[in-house]
Amino acid sequence: MNSFPVNLFFIPAYAPGLITFFAHLDAIHAQKMKYTRLGMGPHQQILGIIAAGLLSTGILMLSFKNKGKGFQIPDPYHILISE
Repeated sequence: MNSFPVNLFFIPAYAPGLITFFAHLDAIHAQKMKYTRLGMGPHQQILGIIAAGLLSTGILMLSFKNKGKGFQIPDPYHILISE
């Protein structure tokens, strides 16, 4: 995930996958939930699930890239990534 060709695949592939996972949770929640919980109606709960999905996706992407700084790859592994 730290080398150049891998991060071109990783972020565009996994970020939408995580977001669509939470979108599917929203769809199921919208069909099943009809009551107010914790002072929030079903629509506010859906917005909360979407916000949690976007936040967790952002945190995961930043943590896999070490907050954008990357990681130092040990020398024995450079043969695997063709450097």
